[in-house]
Amino acid sequence: MYKGHRFKMSPRPPNVPTRDETPEDEREAYDAIVKAAKIPLEVTRDGEKLFQWSHENLFLEYFSRMLVNPEAARAIRNLGGATRKFEYVPGSGSYSPSDHELADLVLCFDAQYWALLRIHTPSAVVAGVEVSTIRALRDGRESELDDDSRFVVQFVRAVRDGTMNDETWKRMEERIGSERGLFDFALLILLLQMHLRIHHLFKIEPIGADEYEAMLVALEGCVISRSTEEARKFVEESRG
Repeated sequence: MYKGHRFKMSPRPPNVPTRDETPEDEREAYDAIVKAAKIPLEVTRDGEKLFQWSHENLFLEYFSRMLVNPEAARAIRNLGGATRKFEYVPGSGSYSPSDHELADLVLCFDAQYWALLRIHTPSAVVAGVEVSTIRALRDGRESELDDDSRFVVQFVRAVRDGTMNDETWKRMEERIGSERGLFDFALLILLLQMHLRIHHLFKIEPIGADEYEAMLVALEGCVISRSTEEARKFVEESRG
């Protein structure tokens, strides 16, 4: 049973600098992070928000703490944009949004630290990942996954753990369709792992097991949506 990390002390770092406290030559980077939070990426059902939390607040809970160094925060976000340039372009020889979200799920479940899952579980369902697949990953029932999903899970772990072999690398290249897409996916996985570790450094509270189960119940058997155009804009603006 998942217990998860629970932090009883205040977050790190405790003080988020204001724009006025930021050196003038770093305010452009500061503004870029604040602007990114305003892009509406809420998951909705029948036009209504499905959950009480907002993407903007969760984004700022994390990225605002990196504003102790705005240029580093922007560089990390820009790296994400560079790896995701073709994610929403079918036939471009890139990994898919569902590949991206599976990577987030695997990294969080394996680490037993679910800090990314409030945003990325609904995003996974929007991308086409079945709730049954999410439950199987959460519960360690990977034998129930289809062959392709099991291979994506295998690839994510090989990148993360430094256990990549030529067979797995070549198979993913053939699956994605290009060397660029293959490298982008590998780099994205490493970036997501870094995001997870930075969340932990900042002691950002993860979603608990009961809330997560309630989320899965809410997502099960319903049609949810999120603006693909806004998602593309979020990626495009992160490319600097």
